[in-house]
Amino acid sequence: MELWYRAFDKLWRYTEKCDAKTHAHQVLPAGITEKTDIPYTDSGNHYHLFDAYYPTVNDGRLPVIIDIHGGGWMYADKDLNKFYNEYLASRGFLVFSVSYRLVPDVYVKEQLRDVCLALRAIGAEMATLPCDPEKIMLTGDSAGGQLAAYAALLAQSPAALALGAFADVTDAETAQNVEVLRLLGVLEGDGAGAFHPQGTLTRAEFCKMAVVLTGKRSMVSRYAERTVFPDMRRHWAAGYVNYAASKEVGLIHGLPDGTFTPDRAITYG
Repeated sequence: MELWYRAFDKLWRYTEKCDAKTHAHQVLPAGITEKTDIPYTDSGNHYHLFDAYYPTVNDGRLPVIIDIHGGGWMYADKDLNKFYNEYLASRGFLVFSVSYRLVPDVYVKEQLRDVCLALRAIGAEMATLPCDPEKIMLTGDSAGGQLAAYAALLAQSPAALALGAFADVTDAETAQNVEVLRLLGVLEGDGAGAFHPQGTLTRAEFCKMAVVLTGKRSMVSRYAERTVFPDMRRHWAAGYVNYAASKEVGLIHGLPDGTFTPDRAITYG
């Protein structure tokens, strides 16, 4: 396997040189507004970024293109298609360009998870940009086309989600919810193909999952020393619970007596 990776690494290095020569002769169109390196997770990973391009002069209702670059799952990032995407923007589109982590550092399933996370973040970003949320096209070339197709399938097909990754999740609705959370990196099961939906986790652990799902883990440290619930003082999950319960977020609420009972058990399902 290592020999296989080395061989393909040489191929992609050669491809990178060829792409650089091509880009050197290309000219970016004028009149395009760029928003670059927008993070879609708080990981700090330079592959967890996307760009947005759109004509500076527009009617505020631009159709949207979301582009996933190719590269055999092993090469490139969002900048590979920069000239192409800015040309599309010059034709009257708002174009998002997405990076994702590469093989062999991750497997394709992690790449699909990255794309799903990016799509969620792009959905939120669109509210701040001049676009028509009813006109969205998800595109990709080569490996990016595969990831785009799988992401679209998962987003549009409850049946596909219901198949799931865990044999012990038999309820269709639960399977859909679990599979979405798995693809977003919130849960992984026991590592042996089982989820144990009747198993338990604590209210604090569930709260952590909810905050991770929002992509706002970076906010946790700011809330760690706040006191929203008296039984959360010096608790390991204080930052997660306090942030989730804050007025700005409002994800969770305490009990009528003002406590949260962070270690009370609830089921996974």
